[in-house]
Amino acid sequence: MEEYAKIHKQFIGYNVFKALDFGIMFLLLALLTRTLSEEQFGLYSILNISIMLLISVLSLGVPEYITKKLAGVLRHKKEATIRLLLGGYLLYIVIVCFLAWAAKSLLVDALGFSGLQAVATIAIGIVATGLIVQVMQSYYRAEQKIVSAKIIESFFASLWALPVIAGLLLFGISDVTEVFLIRLAFLIPVGMIVIFLMRKLIVLRGSVYNLRPLLNAAMFGVPLSAVSISRWVITSSDRYALGLMSGAGEVAFYSIVYAILAMIGTMAGSIGLTIGPYFLAEYNKNEREKSLLLLEKILKYEAMILVPGIVGFFMLGKEILTMVSGVRYEGAVVLIPFLMVFPFFDLIKDVYANVLLVEEKTMLIAGVYVGGVIANIALNLALVHYFNGVGAALATSLTYIGLFIAFYLLSGRKISLSSKNLKLRQIVLASLLMTAVLLFLHPTTLFTKVLAISVAMITYGIGLLLFGAFTKEEKKLFFSLRSLKRVL
Repeated sequence: MEEYAKIHKQFIGYNVFKALDFGIMFLLLALLTRTLSEEQFGLYSILNISIMLLISVLSLGVPEYITKKLAGVLRHKKEATIRLLLGGYLLYIVIVCFLAWAAKSLLVDALGFSGLQAVATIAIGIVATGLIVQVMQSYYRAEQKIVSAKIIESFFASLWALPVIAGLLLFGISDVTEVFLIRLAFLIPVGMIVIFLMRKLIVLRGSVYNLRPLLNAAMFGVPLSAVSISRWVITSSDRYALGLMSGAGEVAFYSIVYAILAMIGTMAGSIGLTIGPYFLAEYNKNEREKSLLLLEKILKYEAMILVPGIVGFFMLGKEILTMVSGVRYEGAVVLIPFLMVFPFFDLIKDVYANVLLVEEKTMLIAGVYVGGVIANIALNLALVHYFNGVGAALATSLTYIGLFIAFYLLSGRKISLSSKNLKLRQIVLASLLMTAVLLFLHPTTLFTKVLAISVAMITYGIGLLLFGAFTKEEKKLFFSLRSLKRVL
């Protein structure tokens, strides 16, 4: 019970900063879609996805190795080995980003941005800071310092948007290059601070001559990084296909719907990021019963956020889109039914993929994701040509459904999840109660839209309590103000 109370406290602290991320990026999304043209916002979306894809490709899976393989055993590893690993990785970041800068013309032409050399240079700088922040975040997460890891992540994930928001409000920024330039100017000192904080963990002298720790990490992490790489390939391929076949304006319409659904998925995904290290630690210590219970908790709490979030967006799609981005993006509402299931299957598949992960079947995981990437690219090429944004939405949803089915078949027989612990029936009933209330609400103004969303959330929360979705222990933890004070 004491251990789960610790998880609960870290969960609260993590989600305080996650809510901050959500609020900042939601405001940025609203301002960008209202300030930039559809073409400029579409270009912003493509560039942003390209940065995240490049970070995943260049990371060598080292962050995944630190988080997954060293969780629960990090302090027992030889300190010199860890320091050599981090030192070698820092040298690698410097070298690979220099090579990327030298080859930026080829990269830009390959992505179809031949006139954006300056943005390419800025993007490489952002990639370098992202790689540095990512490895520090993984180190803290492996030590189960979840809140500290989240604080570091927030600087790269959302806090950079604050000066961009100020520029949009005060100076009317209308060019995507200025957005990324401000972002880099904020992240450079962040990267320097992270290196300073890591100075006692990094050994540069000797790292060049002893690359074994880095190679060991890469051998484990590269197949596993296929998960992250494939996720970003799937996320970016629809935008590339739309940009090439339909133009940047169509990318903008697709991106706003995708972004809102992705925010819902990100909020739910915080459950796995918070409890996940504890699950891996218990499994690494052969505590299978406790690890299974934690896996069930991940699925339960993610479903508690995903199901009502998706249902609510489906019911109030037009109202939410116009509230965020104005009437210019009202036409994007047609994409919601075709795209809304992707965050659900995206996160639920990870629950079953974790089972293969702890058994170190990284090559099998990589194979499934490579198959998903191939299927996604083929679906985009086939569907976008005929159906534009709807085709991209269908390609994304079908891909994640396929990935879920594959991981379920490969690992579902190895675990036996308890329906009593998952409480899925209670979650669905609470969501239906919320839906019934939304049927009578037709908000038109900003105030009534916010009020409708608030009423829906309150109704859903009451439904969870009425239908018995929480255990007595969970109620005690969730309503403990003392726990919140200790976190803050």
